Amino acid sequence: MSDSVEPILYDASSTPKAKVVLVHGALDRSMAFRAVLQRLFEYDVTAYDRRGYGGSVELTPAASLDDHVADLISVLEASEFGDGPSVVVGHSMGGAIAMLAAISRPELFQALGVFEPPLPGVTLPSDDSPTSADFPENPEHLVRWMYRRVVGESAFERMDARAQRALVDEAPALRTDLESVRDVAEPFDPTAISAPTVVGYGADSVPRHIARAEWLAEQIPNATLFEAEGAKHACHRSHPELFANFVIQAAELGAVD
Repeated sequence: MSDSVEPILYDASSTPKAKVVLVHGALDRSMAFRAVLQRLFEYDVTAYDRRGYGGSVELTPAASLDDHVADLISVLEASEFGDGPSVVVGHSMGGAIAMLAAISRPELFQALGVFEPPLPGVTLPSDDSPTSADFPENPEHLVRWMYRRVVGESAFERMDARAQRALVDEAPALRTDLESVRDVAEPFDPTAISAPTVVGYGADSVPRHIARAEWLAEQIPNATLFEAEGAKHACHRSHPELFANFVIQAAELGAVD
């Protein structure tokens, strides 16, 4: 693609313990990590808005997960953010993108953290993944459907009109995210991930998210499981201190390795 996402470096320490890159999920933005960032003062942290979201809403739309993987790799390769591998932590869809990038370019990953990621092409008995016919065609209806499914019944309605319009503008990116996870040429193979990995989940999340996290931690060769007590899927928003601990655990695992 001729255009590119714009990473932002939060240079928090003169002697950082590690470089960390945060990747946000579907219908989300990098600034959703702002309370988490405040707790990572010993690390240099890079965040960015994925293609189609927030500050990247005007970029060429992603056609598949491959485009998001390419964007993440470009961030990891950016010389202005220093040499050497990074600790990459992805929430939800960001976790799926991070896993695929870790398989494609393992030398860029010091460690990996994924919090309740979808599993591209993989269906578990606990899943209730919708077919394309279940995705509402109307952009606003799609956003409302997503918010009811992930955040809660009245979450979208509690927003002001301006915030609602901004989310509806991101509906095309959301649709690509949802369809890309399902429409893959072949299921991704978690056993191909070589980076030390922490798989996180919220203790109060819906059963399908917890089951995916537990399965994933069993499949990745060098993985540990992290439970965020009292949290649900949007742990980075509701319990930033727990999500920061999740990031730190991933960084420490990479340092030990």
